[in-house]
Formats: sequence, C-alpha cells, structure tokens
Amino acid sequence: AVSEAMFLDNREQYDIEYYSNRADAVAREHQIENAAAYILKPDNSQRIVYLRIEQLELECVQIYEIPIIYTTGELPEQRADIIVCGSYVFPNLSGNQFYYSQAGGKGESYKGGESIVLLGTHKIYVLQQNGESGCYEESNYNVTVEADVRADVIEDA
Repeated sequence: AVSEAMFLDNREQYDIEYYSNRADAVAREHQIENAAAYILKPDNSQRIVYLRIEQLELECVQIYEIPIIYTTGELPEQRADIIVCGSYVFPNLSGNQFYYSQAGGKGESYKGGESIVLLGTHKIYVLQQNGESGCYEESNYNVTVEADVRADVIEDA
C-alpha cells in the first residue's frame, strides 16, 4: 500500500485509514477495512481513494486524494479445453506469460516442455504480466488426462 512506502521507518507514529469519499474520511465513517483487497470495477474509469493520515503525537490530520485508474491490459490467448491420453506437455509461452494450477499466480507453476501425467481434469491458468507494476491478466482452460489406450496386436491368420 502507499502508506507502507511513505512511513516505512516511523509507521507507529501514524494512523492511516482509507475511504471511498472525502466526507467519510473527515467523519471517520465507512472505512475501507482491507485496502489491499479493495476491488475496482473493470470499466476503465478513474476512482479516487481518500487516505486519512493522523500524526499521533501532534494529532495533526491530513486527507490525501489518490486517483486510481483501472486499465485492462493485454489478454493472453484463450486456449481451448483439451483431452489427451497419457500425458499433457505444456507448449512454450511468450516471456511474460506463465502457467499455474490456481488463479492469480497461485498453486503449482509449470513451464513449457513440462508435463502433467496425473489422470483427471486439471484447470490451467495462463497468467500474463503486463508491465512492471504488478498488473496482470489471465485466461484458463481445462486439460483432461485420460489413461493410455493399449490394444493388443493381432497378427493376420
């Protein structure tokens, strides 16, 4: 959060709260309880978050406006669901894309050339980093690994 960088050395001297509007920040009502999990609507619009900072020793209060612009980054290619026998080998991705077993870059990570051999259906997430700011987009697809089909060879009579 912004407050962490601003007050890294003397954080205990400040009370920092986030609000959705100035009136709430002044009145100290309807605080955004978890600023790290604040959700923006994906409509490419600007939102303003109000940062209320109180210097505890001096009881000095300042309210700052922080404009936040939601922008949608480039999306990774949407891959089709696939059914394979025996194993699935991950295709190579571009340099800013990564495979994961859970959304948001969580779970097990996979690289191009690695394979899944565990039978069943696996949801695979392709996470694409868009720039250095930590923004990303992702897509997902299902990989179903079925048992190898083995057939006996019957010789001609």
